[in-house]
This record gives sequence, C-alpha cells and structure tokens, in this order.
Amino acid sequence: MAKDLGLPRNIAATAEELVAMERRKRTFWAIYCYDVMMSVENGTMPHFSNADCSVDIPHVLQDEAQEGDKIIHFILLTKIMRNQADIVHFLHTKYHHKMTFDWDQDKQFNKVSNDLGTTISLITSTTKFPQKETMCYTICFLYLASCFATILLYRHSSDHRKQCLEAALNIKLITELVLECDAFEDMYCSMRGIQQIVHFLSAAITIFRDQDAATPYKSTLQLAQKLASISPATEPTMQPSTMNIPNQQLQPQQSLLGLLYNQDDL
Repeated sequence: MAKDLGLPRNIAATAEELVAMERRKRTFWAIYCYDVMMSVENGTMPHFSNADCSVDIPHVLQDEAQEGDKIIHFILLTKIMRNQADIVHFLHTKYHHKMTFDWDQDKQFNKVSNDLGTTISLITSTTKFPQKETMCYTICFLYLASCFATILLYRHSSDHRKQCLEAALNIKLITELVLECDAFEDMYCSMRGIQQIVHFLSAAITIFRDQDAATPYKSTLQLAQKLASISPATEPTMQPSTMNIPNQQLQPQQSLLGLLYNQDDL
C-alpha cells in the first residue's frame, strides 16, 4: 500500500522524520476509515483486520497546537471506525455461522459492546453534543458515526430498543442541525461525502420503521430523499410512501430505499 500511495516504505525513527512517519499513519487511517464505511454499506468484510493492524494511531505534532482539535477528532474517528469493523466481524461470524469451536458469542458481544461504550464515552467527554451555537461538522460526524455504530450492534437486541431509538433520533436531529446551520457544503468535504450521511439516515429510518415511529420515520425519510437527490452516488427514482401503523407493513423500495436494511440484513 505504501508503494501505491507513493510513500517511503521504511522511515528511520529520527526527529527529522517524525512528520513523514505521521503522514504515513494518517494516510493509512484515512484509508482504513473509508474502507470500513464502504464495507459496512456494501455488507462486506473490511479489507483490514483489527487483529493484524499494528499501525499506531495518529498523534498531534508539536507544531500543530492550533490544529490539535482537528487531529483529536480524526483520532476519535479512527476509534469509532475500529469499533464498527469489530461489530461487522462479530455480526458476520454470528449470522454466517463461520465460528471456530471455541467462539463464545455472549463473551464476544460483551467485549464489542464494552469497547463501543468506551469509545462513545471518550467522544462525549472530549466533545459536546452538536448545537447550533457551537456548530462543528466534524463533531457532528463523530456523533453520527457513534449513533450508527449503536444501531449496527444493537438493532436486533430486544434489550436495547430504547438505546437504538435514541440513536436514531440523534441521527435525525444532527442532520437537521447541519442543514439548519447551512453547513450543508461541509458534507462534500467529509469522508465519503453526502452518501455517508444518507447511509446513517437509512439506519435511523430502519429503527423508526421497526419500532412503528411514524412521525420521525416520515421526516427522516424526507431528509434522506433530499440528500440522496444531490449525492453523486445515487440516482433516486422514488415515489412518496405512506406509513400506516400498525396495520400496514412497509416494504423498502429501490434506489435510496434499497439502502434500508431489510429484516434479514445485519
């Protein structure tokens, strides 16, 4: 990978080479995060294994004091993406029955759950929940990613319905805040751009559908449709849908709605 990216393969650990070493680490983790996001949306396993990953997390260099927050936010992003990769691996093992003889599902679930909780606690203790007065899209993305990870892990757990609903509502709330604060163009600059936000919204829509939450379902669907219409990754051809609760069960449509998780998905 270093050769493909034009990075030197071997760097001596000297003071003069700290910047080059840090560049390598940040490049790797940016690719890692992108790969996890793509893999989760496509329903495939990430190309990088956390168990085999020996690359250190990025660090703030001495001359980056004024940019320290941005680096810290990137470090937090790598952590939540590692959590998502672990969750995908757990779900893949669970649902595809590719288990070793000593695989303990409950033990592994608790480990993944605890690791996710640790990262979310780190995010919430380091940053404040997004608000209009302190709008920062990078922080918004961190909270969106952590809420999505919560849904990804707990969606099929009856003991975590309230937790999933809260995560879905936060995804809806934060996306509305981004649009209200005219931070819309910042989505283009983020990793995977608008399409990643559409994917987060699709997870929230799934929770609202599963829990018969008609009002947030409809408003979040409208948000997703609005963003999907300008996302370069989608060409939606949708018709407005209706939701009757509890008599009518909605079926996901094609295009944008094809992104929604079906009952048999992870």
